Amino acid sequence: MNSPGILTASVPRIAMLIGILMLASGCDELIKRRPSAETPEQAADTAYQMCAGCHGPKGLRVNLMPPRIWGQNEKYLISALTAYRDKTRIQPIMNSITANYSDADIAGLARYLSRQPWKP
Repeated sequence: MNSPGILTASVPRIAMLIGILMLASGCDELIKRRPSAETPEQAADTAYQMCAGCHGPKGLRVNLMPPRIWGQNEKYLISALTAYRDKTRIQPIMNSITANYSDADIAGLARYLSRQPWKP
């Protein structure tokens, strides 16, 4: 029988999970403090510290990264971030990151992200 082994077939998935675990452990301190996104400057700082690590820097998308957020529709971002915060949309990392966001933080971050350029 010449079928690939379980480990061989799932190497990309294992690599992705290891990356997520490494990222989650590195983001622990960022998740514990409450970033603010009420002003454009705070939103830019929050996007850089909290978002770019997983979603990539502005205008850049790499295979296997989470969905693009730079240049995304503002209303969609508000809806998604609120759902993550309220745990009506489950994704453990996003639920942890958004847990302490106020409505003003979410609105500011969504406004900032939606206005960033995106190069497909």
